[in-house]
Amino acid sequence: MILSGASPRFPMSSEARIEQLEERLKRIAPNGRLVNRNGESVPLSALQPALTKGVSAFETPTDTVARATASQVIESGIQAIRFVTEGGGRLADASPEAGFNAEAVISAFRRVSWYVENGDYVVRIRPIDDGLDDFWRDTFKDERARVKTVCASVAAIMIDGTPIGTGWLAANDTLVTNAHVAFNLCYRKPGLSPGDPRDRWRMASGRAFTAAFRFEHGNIGEVAKHAHVPITDVLHVETSQYPDLAVFRIEPPSKLAMPVPLGFELASATPADWPSGRTIYAVGHPIADLQDDTANVELAFGPLDGTKRFSPGKVISKIDTDVLAHDCSTTNGSSGSPIVAMGSTVPVALHYFGRPGMRNEAVLLSAWAAHPAIRAIQSGQWEN
Repeated sequence: MILSGASPRFPMSSEARIEQLEERLKRIAPNGRLVNRNGESVPLSALQPALTKGVSAFETPTDTVARATASQVIESGIQAIRFVTEGGGRLADASPEAGFNAEAVISAFRRVSWYVENGDYVVRIRPIDDGLDDFWRDTFKDERARVKTVCASVAAIMIDGTPIGTGWLAANDTLVTNAHVAFNLCYRKPGLSPGDPRDRWRMASGRAFTAAFRFEHGNIGEVAKHAHVPITDVLHVETSQYPDLAVFRIEPPSKLAMPVPLGFELASATPADWPSGRTIYAVGHPIADLQDDTANVELAFGPLDGTKRFSPGKVISKIDTDVLAHDCSTTNGSSGSPIVAMGSTVPVALHYFGRPGMRNEAVLLSAWAAHPAIRAIQSGQWEN
């Protein structure tokens, strides 16, 4: 099943994207050498084999066409970077495809997205010798226990065993995700009173809806290890998708030890609380999207198989009153992922949009502290 994601509330124009990318190139590729997060420089001549090697490390299928496409993306992106950093050109004069490929190369060079296995992220799944994995490993060296707590509470939302999005345990038996993900699980039943406590939303019938808390790359073929929990009822869906929020009830089997509910961070709402560059991370279940260029996506993710990933990144900015722009590696299926600030296990935002070459956006939860659904979760109103 291919699930189309939501649209950004604050899309960037192509001109703004090009301008932003050129500014990034000036900062990270002076004199034609990419500067990694450790402050070390990597010659562009070494980047193509390193990225190609990285794609192979993600177990890309041995399809010669797929490999050739990925190689073309890398080569095109590097040529576009050289056009700017060595030739003094402007990306506006290059083709849109070349600019998009340059973005993909830079993103793959600057960010990682690691598999989660046995409830813990796996470092060095890509043998790119540029210090990037080491940088993020060292950044999170004192965070591992907290990250494991968050990872355990994130689940793949599945329909008949196929992942379609991400949800996380906010309270006992209460799963939070995006409204645009929820539309695939429930519907508004006609003929009910407008005063219906669930605004007429009801679960669809005839399908198996589950939250799989252990759907990981290492056990992808072992269904018994996925910790499937039935999603039994819909508690709230924000029909307007503003905020892009939905809440479901789950019924864990009696023998299953459930993870710790994560709650919400509702105190940090001002721009000063979210300066550009603050370290955050997302945990989600990226899947393929026919609207995305798979070769570009796989530079960061590898195969989009829906298994759980840990994606560290940075805050870009707080937009308007309730949107957090970030650069954690996400794509379709990551919808509903919690965004967590380093040093905490409590989600600060609910990710709802992210595609290669476009800004990631998340609902800043503190801006919606008074929302009825959030207040109901906080008060325990919906707990069994």
